[in-house]
Amino acid sequence: MSQRIGHFFLIVIFLCMIAGIIGQWYLSVGFDPRDPAWWQWLVAAISHPAGLPDEMLMPAVYTVIAGTALMVVVGVLLARARNDTVAGSRKGNELHGSARWATLKDIRKARLLRKAGDSVVVGAIRTWRGKIKVLRHKGPEHVLVWAATRTGKGVSLIVETLLTWVHSSLTLDIKGENYTKTAGWLKFFGIRVEKFEPAAISGSSRFNPLAEIRIDTERDIGDCQNIAQMIIDPDGKGMHDYWRQEGYGWLSVVLLHVLYKTRKEENRVACFDDVNTFLSGISTVKPPADALEAARPGASAEDRDDQMSAQDNFVKILEAMAEYEHGLKHVNTEVRRGANSLAIKAPQERSGVHSNAKTQLTVFADPIIARNTSTSDFRLSDLMNGDRPMALYLVVSPADKDRLRPLIRIMLNLFLRRQTESLAASYKHPLLLMLDELAALGKMEVLEESLAFMAGYGIRAYMIFQNVEQLHKCYGKDESLMANSKVRIAFTPNKLETAKLISDMSGRTTIVQKRRSQSGKSGQMSGSNSDNIQETSRPLLTADECMRLPVIDTEGKKAQPGDSLIFVAGIPPIHGTQNLYFLDKELNRRSQMPPPEMEHSPVHRNMPSATENTHEAA
Repeated sequence: MSQRIGHFFLIVIFLCMIAGIIGQWYLSVGFDPRDPAWWQWLVAAISHPAGLPDEMLMPAVYTVIAGTALMVVVGVLLARARNDTVAGSRKGNELHGSARWATLKDIRKARLLRKAGDSVVVGAIRTWRGKIKVLRHKGPEHVLVWAATRTGKGVSLIVETLLTWVHSSLTLDIKGENYTKTAGWLKFFGIRVEKFEPAAISGSSRFNPLAEIRIDTERDIGDCQNIAQMIIDPDGKGMHDYWRQEGYGWLSVVLLHVLYKTRKEENRVACFDDVNTFLSGISTVKPPADALEAARPGASAEDRDDQMSAQDNFVKILEAMAEYEHGLKHVNTEVRRGANSLAIKAPQERSGVHSNAKTQLTVFADPIIARNTSTSDFRLSDLMNGDRPMALYLVVSPADKDRLRPLIRIMLNLFLRRQTESLAASYKHPLLLMLDELAALGKMEVLEESLAFMAGYGIRAYMIFQNVEQLHKCYGKDESLMANSKVRIAFTPNKLETAKLISDMSGRTTIVQKRRSQSGKSGQMSGSNSDNIQETSRPLLTADECMRLPVIDTEGKKAQPGDSLIFVAGIPPIHGTQNLYFLDKELNRRSQMPPPEMEHSPVHRNMPSATENTHEAA
């Protein structure tokens, strides 16, 4: 018998004694505990030398004797089961581990029972009455989720969070489901809604990443380099080989040159289609074998003449770039440096560098993508500094996610770097980064680097992976995403490594076992029994128990939520449940509102002035 249960029984026995005495008095003399006059008489009777009458005294005595006997028995059992630590700071029942599940008191301590508005949903608990209480986290800290496919992360976490969030949000929406279920309500609520779906024939807002480059400022070169890096290294694995490094340098110079040239000659913002057209217009010789493809051996005299002509054409274009007047000294210097650096390379080497830069822009040859990136219906600064909160959905179909990965990475990179580059935080609206299926973007170094401090800039991240293996595959074993997330949520895993990690995070607890042994000959009544109390350690939740947690079931007449495990810094783990939004009448009503249609009404078609760019750079 545990100490807590024993103390509970002692209190119950004492209360039963009081209730028993009052009940017998009521039957014998009509004592009414609700009448104050009876209590005054009782005090006077006890104080009188004659004492209580026999019809009240004897029932009280018998009840006290019986109750005292029961309390003695419970006390003996408690004494037999007690096993204290003689020396040290740990109690006997915590000797091998003190892990336990969080109680309602712990949850209140973590301030997770709060109203919707400026908080994110992290799970739910079921009370002893069967009522579900939603758990919400309001602080600026980040949230990390491990949820395998079809385990209910969308219907229990993402949709409800977006439907109750009142500030700006940027949602990575691989399938477009979150936009369909939440954009209608956000629009009705007064939040500006934009959906950027680059591969959509219609129904998408347009966004030109090159419009975010701050020309006419000293930040233009750095902005071009950031974009070039995202294009050349679409998976975030690093530019470790020579051809990628040189291709990155060449592409950043081309971006800078095309931006200023297009602005000067056509009075508009250049886009990726312009850059792709410029690079495609440069005829090159075959790239070297270790760059992209093997050169064709045994070229004829005619082929050699073509190659010489291509080399001359390439050099002439580089010379024209170096001599072009861009309007700013530092831009002229950078373009001249890049063009001359490529011009002095051997023809085969030059071709390999150029091909590495050009190949990564092939996706913008798609007329649909070219059209959707030709101009901007919104600016990234509108998210946190617009006139009203804005919800931006980045929608990419699973079939297009690989080829569109560089474009989405560019947007996130530009936003995070732009928002956190100044020492002083300046924003009108806090922002929620809802990054579902984050692994689809590869390793986002800027996200990993920014997590430690971007909460101070009003940005909180809600990052979702399928399992810990996926997290480690993208960010390595030494990743910092988990360390920078105060709240970690896990649904029933289907990978053993994830289950083991969850088990380790849950901790170990001490189990007190009572073993009875009997001495004497077999079959004889004589002999003695001895009890042995022993503590042993076990995980609060083993890996196999973790993999057997209930999962969401939508096949029956009524959907049944699955279990969830919520780890919040500072309190024991919470063994919770899922709150399915469609079982809530109000949330289901909000999700039924049709999403708005995106209209092409570019508010930033023209290039921002130098004054506007300088203001943004400040």
